[in-house]
Amino acid sequence: MTLQFLPEPDKPYFVTRFIGEVDDSQLFEYYRQVYTRPELQPVKAEFADISEADVTRVSATGLAGLAAMIEEDFTSLGIESLKTAVYTPDDMPFGLGRIYQVWSESSPELVRVFRDRDKAIEWLSE
Repeated sequence: MTLQFLPEPDKPYFVTRFIGEVDDSQLFEYYRQVYTRPELQPVKAEFADISEADVTRVSATGLAGLAAMIEEDFTSLGIESLKTAVYTPDDMPFGLGRIYQVWSESSPELVRVFRDRDKAIEWLSE
């Protein structure tokens, strides 16, 4: 699995590209590190591109734990609201993204899942 961090300095968001097989532990490890990156200060919204990912090893329990971890991190950083757009045109990853969106409803992380890349970027840029 590869997780590519692309800071996009001229945009209001950064990009994470998920490529290949992804599992719960890889998601946790990546996000434990991502919000401490100097390129994200101040913290920016995220465009999470999972269009090239195999997410069959990501569990609902893992997504719930990730949502809780990010909620705790955002709260400790004083973030009141920050967008995450999840992009995938495929059904199975789209469904997992929607599960994550539900788990994030009480969080400062505002999650939306998109099948259209341009609409995701438009939402992040509003």
